[in-house]
Amino acid sequence: ESSTARDPQFVGGLAPWALRRDLETLHRHDRIREIESETSRTEVALLGSEAKIGKIEREILHHDLSGAVPKPPSNNEGSECPRKMPKRSDEDEGPSDPRGTLM
Repeated sequence: ESSTARDPQFVGGLAPWALRRDLETLHRHDRIREIESETSRTEVALLGSEAKIGKIEREILHHDLSGAVPKPPSNNEGSECPRKMPKRSDEDEGPSDPRGTLM
């Protein structure tokens, strides 16, 4: 056995500076693992948010493509644009059915 292994200042045959270095390395590795874990959680949350956004966009697109029109507000007094009134057709203008009649 070497004299350094029996020296009381050495632990497991390592000098204090070597023990500090190893401890610092372990702390760095732990911190890296923590950061990687945080990054993974953030990525999972981001993917979840992107999925929610995609779902909302699909719902909006489906809503738009289905021809659904939102109801106008019941109180138009505060509205800047007056509502358009349907054009009245006179007798000489022809049928009001845009498809026409088959005769």
